[in-house]
Amino acid sequence: MSRLPTVPPIVHSRLLLGEGRDEVEIFRRLLADHGATDFQVLAYNGRYNLRDFLKALAVSSDMRNVRRIVVSRDADESSASALQSIEDAIAVARFPDSIRVKGLAVSGPSESGALEDLFWTAVPNGNQRTCVERLFECVGHNEPSAKALMHAWLALQVRPNLRVGEAVSAGLLTLQHPVFDELGKKILQHLS
Repeated sequence: MSRLPTVPPIVHSRLLLGEGRDEVEIFRRLLADHGATDFQVLAYNGRYNLRDFLKALAVSSDMRNVRRIVVSRDADESSASALQSIEDAIAVARFPDSIRVKGLAVSGPSESGALEDLFWTAVPNGNQRTCVERLFECVGHNEPSAKALMHAWLALQVRPNLRVGEAVSAGLLTLQHPVFDELGKKILQHLS
């Protein structure tokens, strides 16, 4: 039997779980922009670790004051399959009835995709966007994922080694776009 991961100290009654460090940075800033302060964002370090992380979280001694948990995950192929994966992991974790746990699939404008789809939607039309799209056409990749497009776009910036969350912190990417306003509202609704 595998050993469960270590859960960081829990200091708030509302938790938002994200796949990794990008989500932690982005969700913190997004919720702060919406005036939310009584929450904690934790990373479960990838969708394949979600089940074990939730099991560890459910038995953590710090859980006595927790009332709400929102578990987010990139929709990747579909929102429905991402939500089903989250619900399965929640069921296996067996949280006490006093804690409401909800799933949230993060997708692009369609019902599939990832956080990067939102960022690619928010990148303004212009030379850099066109150049990135043409780069993929040049190598014969006519339908690149938003993740690939965003990483290529980030590689063209002044600090080319940043991840999406780091680019938000550095001010290269902004959360001031309707797609992020919608996501922030959805998260707050789930946390309330």
